[in-house]
Amino acid sequence: AFHFNAQIDEFISHSIEESNTEINITLIVDEISPDRNEMFLNAKLRICLEWFDDRFEADGKNPSTFSSLWKPKIYFRNGVASSTIFSINPVQFLRVNLIGTKKRFRFCQNLFVRFYCHFRMENFPFDRQICSFEIADFESSERLNLRIIQFDILSSSQKFFFEKLTNGQCEILLVNEFEQRNCSHPCVSGRFKLIRNFRYYLLRYYAPTILLVLTDFVQFWTPTICGPGRALFTGGLEIALKTISNIAYGETESRHIVPLFLWLWACQFFIYMSEIEFAAAFAWMHFVNDKKYSKSHNHASPDGHYFGKNNWFKQTGTIIDCLLQKIFGPINFFDDPINRNKVDYTARILFPVFFIFFIVLYSLMATLYWIR
Repeated sequence: AFHFNAQIDEFISHSIEESNTEINITLIVDEISPDRNEMFLNAKLRICLEWFDDRFEADGKNPSTFSSLWKPKIYFRNGVASSTIFSINPVQFLRVNLIGTKKRFRFCQNLFVRFYCHFRMENFPFDRQICSFEIADFESSERLNLRIIQFDILSSSQKFFFEKLTNGQCEILLVNEFEQRNCSHPCVSGRFKLIRNFRYYLLRYYAPTILLVLTDFVQFWTPTICGPGRALFTGGLEIALKTISNIAYGETESRHIVPLFLWLWACQFFIYMSEIEFAAAFAWMHFVNDKKYSKSHNHASPDGHYFGKNNWFKQTGTIIDCLLQKIFGPINFFDDPINRNKVDYTARILFPVFFIFFIVLYSLMATLYWIR
């Protein structure tokens, strides 16, 4: 834990009476963002402390009176670094108000704080993180009562939404040999939920990869003889998809197989299978040409008739022909394998159907991740 005014002149403390002193805390977060390793959050904030102290006696004309004024020493329990924000504007101020016979003190300061919040990244980018600012007093636990009266997050970013949760007491920490502070010290927590902005990932990763895969399906509508062009076309799309994937891998340091990675790998799989489809279409073209050649030369066992006659291969081919002819009309696939390639016609149906099925299934899984 780090003292929130560690870089300011130390104040001279006076003892407080046995009665508890109420410390009201106002915490306004102007900017907040996670670091790259997703274990810490960096925040620029304003913290104000209010308390009553009837022991203060001064006419306001002697500045040294304020320098020796007692102020509560508050720490960020889950902080790992803290520093004062220096600027042309005041970084701290102290105000004393008389309310009847009571004296109310308000001390505020602008800070930059780095605090611990370990992200759970299994569901990235559908994850939601619960983090908190834990404010504690370790030096006068029997005298101070801490209470957060206002906690607001004004920050917004392309990747995250911030939802404020309830304020309350900190979770109890286990006591060990390295941590001498125990749960008897007063500690309050301002909790909030960090929600990823899915629209950012939709526009940056999901939409472009969908367009790449759908563009790849265009090659099924080109003649088989356009082999070199199809190979270059598919290779260019694969390089583009790999580039997007490498950028996406840098979004998180997680070692989990997260949903975004599964999506990218599935898109790469569809483009890879389109290359396999082209090889099958090219092989089918030669297969039909071999059969034509064997029939024209009356070969008893023609080259290209690799699976025998009237077996499962022929029966499966007949069923596929019937289904394709119901969809595309009466086409003789045997007559023109270059422009009427049965493998390409089959791919025109199966690839979009399986891709749409995958999108629907992935969307359902993403919805379950999002709502739980």
